[in-house]
Amino acid sequence: MTRADFLATLNKFAATAAQSEQATIYFAGHGLQLGGVNYLAPVDARLAADRDVPDQTIALDRVMDAVSGAQKNRIGCYS
Repeated sequence: MTRADFLATLNKFAATAAQSEQATIYFAGHGLQLGGVNYLAPVDARLAADRDVPDQTIALDRVMDAVSGAQKNRIGCYS
């Protein structure tokens, strides 16, 4: 998925989670870590240097924040 599609999907999920009692995200796969921050790289990421990472990828914390609006149970898991 492209970065734009990823963000659109994530924002739609977060809006739905905010109106729900429960929200779960489970991630198992590959990403990268830079400066102690984990990132997911969309298919269109262009990473020529470390400085490109925050602008070209999606921080895993941002993905996990998408469940924060759920009323009761908020589960974010990754391995």
